[in-house]
Amino acid sequence: MKIALSAETAIDLTSELLKKFKINTIPFSIILGEKVIKDEIGVTPKIFDFVSQTKELPKTSAVNQMQYREYFKKLLETNDIILHISISSTLSSAYQNASTIAKELGEDKIKVIDSYSASCGIALLSIYARKLIDNNLQINDIVNTLNKKKEKIAISFVANNLEYLKRGGRCSKLQYLGANLLKIKPEIVYEKGEAKPAKKFLGLFHSVINPYFKDVVQRYSNPNLENVFLVYTTAEQKDLDNLKNKLINKGFKNIYITQTGGTISSHIGPNAIGIMFINDNSQN
Repeated sequence: MKIALSAETAIDLTSELLKKFKINTIPFSIILGEKVIKDEIGVTPKIFDFVSQTKELPKTSAVNQMQYREYFKKLLETNDIILHISISSTLSSAYQNASTIAKELGEDKIKVIDSYSASCGIALLSIYARKLIDNNLQINDIVNTLNKKKEKIAISFVANNLEYLKRGGRCSKLQYLGANLLKIKPEIVYEKGEAKPAKKFLGLFHSVINPYFKDVVQRYSNPNLENVFLVYTTAEQKDLDNLKNKLINKGFKNIYITQTGGTISSHIGPNAIGIMFINDNSQN
């Protein structure tokens, strides 16, 4: 039985990694003023240029039911089953739209999972799914395993610019003003798909990298060391190198450094770095 592994482009993987793990994707849409573009590799600089020039924030549009219908039908032409791992239902209507079309076309052929994640949290769950598929597990066993594993995904990032979070409703005006005045760099964590404030770091962005990493490894102290993602919207190379070295010293085997795509960048803004891994060492 041939199983197609699928996700939306909010998975934030490069084309090389999508090919390596055999993951199909369907794009979100990014709205820049009156222009609509697909969320794909390389759109993030265009988004930040647009904001810089117009002072207008981008908007995102989830995949609609018609798009899912066409996409799923196409995949079913060459596959028996589709396993679609969707961005968290708390962040987007994508999961609900995909689930509606799965019911229409047949839930025996299309399995949709609410990842509880965003960005490379979805990627971690998808990579784990690829391993289960390649090990020839039955689809229902795969779904059950993923629904347990998704609660172990550790997602956090530290942001330098709160303007995007404020305008997107994820940061109050009072918090925004206080953070700017005090040079606070907030850490945001995801729990069951919801973004929540965590630690607050003081100082310039470079100076918070070390305490941010320390907080991550203390907060999520049971990591599976197989895969970790170092994710950024924009960042200086020395900050990425600093965190990469720390992840190497921590013992992570595969360290993937990726830039967020349009969907995630549109909500977080520039100058943000995140660390994502499965917080479950039962497989180490």
